[in-house]
Amino acid sequence: MSAEDLDPRNSQFVGVDVAAGKNSARALYQKLGAAKKEWAAVVFRNESGNWKIAKLFKRAVSGTESSDGLQELIKESDAFMAR
Repeated sequence: MSAEDLDPRNSQFVGVDVAAGKNSARALYQKLGAAKKEWAAVVFRNESGNWKIAKLFKRAVSGTESSDGLQELIKESDAFMAR
């Protein structure tokens, strides 16, 4: 992940949730842009009491698509968190 991917000047924090087993957590961000919507999910895993980034998911959709991409991003990252 580059520093530009989640630059606070370009991104908005959307929310965070913790998996039922509490070994995984996810932070959601929306990158602000006029031409398309971009979403990022940062999934963290708790390894022996230390939270570490496990995976970064990204989804971008243009203004012509019917979906905004968020639900697809959540579904994809949910599957990873369930492992």
